[in-house]
Amino acid sequence: MEPIFDLVIPVSEKDIDILLTNLFYIQKYIKCDKVIIISSKCVCDRFRAYPVRFMEEDELDEDMSYKVIYDDLVLRGGETRAGWYFQQFLKMAYAQWSKNEYYLVWDADTIPIKEIRFFDDGMRPIFSVKDEYNKAYFDTINVLLGLKKSIKESFIAEHMMFRKDYMLQLIDDISSSSPDQPWFKTILSSVRDEQIRYAGFSEFETYGTYVIDRYPGMYSFRRIKAFRNGRIYFKHTPSTDVLQWIAKKYETISFEKSQKNQMDLDIYRIRWFRKIVPFDLYIFFCRIVKKCIRVMVKENGLTT
Repeated sequence: MEPIFDLVIPVSEKDIDILLTNLFYIQKYIKCDKVIIISSKCVCDRFRAYPVRFMEEDELDEDMSYKVIYDDLVLRGGETRAGWYFQQFLKMAYAQWSKNEYYLVWDADTIPIKEIRFFDDGMRPIFSVKDEYNKAYFDTINVLLGLKKSIKESFIAEHMMFRKDYMLQLIDDISSSSPDQPWFKTILSSVRDEQIRYAGFSEFETYGTYVIDRYPGMYSFRRIKAFRNGRIYFKHTPSTDVLQWIAKKYETISFEKSQKNQMDLDIYRIRWFRKIVPFDLYIFFCRIVKKCIRVMVKENGLTT
C-alpha cells in the first residue's frame, strides 16, 4: 500500500477558473488524503462548496508574508517577482504543518488525465524529471548549500512529492547559515542581484539536488508524459471526452496563463475525428496550418 500524502496547491487569483475545473480530475485520478489549497482569504472563499481544506498563505510561517517578501525585493528591483518567490516558499513551508510523512505539491493549472503513480514498487517516492536548465538556480543552490547540479535532467515539473522530514532538514540547514534572519530571506539574499528580477531560485531544483546529495537512493526517477501547451491549442478547457483522447498519449495537460491561444480547430470536437486521428497528429496538423498562415500573412503584408 502506497504511503498516505496530502495534495497541496498554492493558488493565485489568476488560477481560480482552471482550478475550479481541475478539482474534479484531481479527486478522480490522484488518491490523496486531503486536498489543501493555500491562498489569500478572498481566493479561499471561492472554494467553500468544494471538498478541500484551506490555509491562508500568511499563516504558514509567522515571519513570512507576501508583503515581507515584496518589501525585501523592492530594494533590489525584483518586486515584480514577489508572488513567484512567495509561492515557492509556501510549498516549502507546508512541511511545518503536514501530519503525513509526504505531501504532493501540484500546479493549479495542470490537469491529471489518468491515474499517476507517485511511488515505485519499493514504495520510494518518484522524482519526475525533464530536460531544462537555468544556471541561476544552481548559482543560488551553490551559495546556499555548497552543492552543484547532480543529474543531467531537471527536477522542475508540474508537481513534486516532498518528504516532510527532508524538507524540514533542508530549511534547517538553510537557516543555520544565517541564524539572524528567516530562512526564506536567506534564500533571497543568496540570489545574485542581476538574477533576482528574473528566475533566481527553484524550490524543486533545490530540494532535488539536496536529496540526491544527502539522501542518495531514497527517490527513484521517471519522465512523466506531460503536455504543457494546452492554452495554445484550446481556447477553453476541453470536455472529458476530449481529455480522454489526449490521455491516450499524455498523463497531464497544463493551461498556463502566460500562453496565448494560437490555434483552436473545432474539428477535434467531432467524435469520429478523435477515433481515427491521434492527438499528436492533430497537434502536428495545427502547427502546419499555423505556419502556412504566417507565410500567407507575410507575403500579403498583413498583420495578425
